[in-house]
Amino acid sequence: AFTRIRGIFTQLDPPGAANSVAFGVNVLGFIVGSFTDAAGAGHGFFDRSGHFTQINFPGASSTDGNGINVEGVIVGDFFDNAGVEHGYIAQH
Repeated sequence: AFTRIRGIFTQLDPPGAANSVAFGVNVLGFIVGSFTDAAGAGHGFFDRSGHFTQINFPGASSTDGNGINVEGVIVGDFFDNAGVEHGYIAQH
């Protein structure tokens, strides 16, 4: 994944990511998205100035971070172990 701010592209590489996708950014430049690790597990991520935090909903087989507002509230989705998709909201 990457961002383009003021004409500058920045590659986003969450630690341990085999690939990544950015889904949301707020006016403060905080970014959320998802990545797949080398074992094939899906994780969400929160990026604040290059400092990454994994987002893993408890008990989920896969988690995505889809959006973030100026207060740092993150919305996303996750899949439970039965493969059913759910939404979540989290405060960072």
